[in-house]
Amino acid sequence: MFPAILTTERLMLRPPRVEDAPAAFERYGSDPEVTRFLSWKTHTCVADAESFLRKITDPGAPCPDTHWAICYDGDPETSGMFTLFGSGALVALGYVLRRSLWGKGLVAEALRAVQQELWRDERVWRLQALAHVDNRASQRVMEKCGLRFEGVLRRRFVMPQLGSEPQDCRIYAQVRDDLGEWG
Repeated sequence: MFPAILTTERLMLRPPRVEDAPAAFERYGSDPEVTRFLSWKTHTCVADAESFLRKITDPGAPCPDTHWAICYDGDPETSGMFTLFGSGALVALGYVLRRSLWGKGLVAEALRAVQQELWRDERVWRLQALAHVDNRASQRVMEKCGLRFEGVLRRRFVMPQLGSEPQDCRIYAQVRDDLGEWG
């Protein structure tokens, strides 16, 4: 459905590989600040990252999700991950980026590249994402890229680093009808 590789001025989004596990662990998966608002536990060893990468790269396991490793400024090693969940009328997104690259506009740059491809698919009508109510940086990324705040989903998502109780999340979306305004 989507190109295997997307490029921007500073980024290459490419298919993840099991061999990315050491960099994924070291650069973002083991950092509790990076994983604070994510749905998975902070990795405690390279095997945690390897297990995830094996799951998403297994050609025998059909998956409607599209994953890209985020590579920055010519570095072939992954510095994050960008994911589109699902296909068809509704697609959701998620991302993670190593902390040393925060504040440089890289996630917005990646999201814009993904949006360009996503909206070429005439089946897609809605792109949505969730952000913890306290994750202001992620909320700003979505707003910069034309997603609109739609409300708060109370007790929607468990984020293991914040405990076992579901957390409140803000939901953002862009629909095909918005494209003329966003351009």
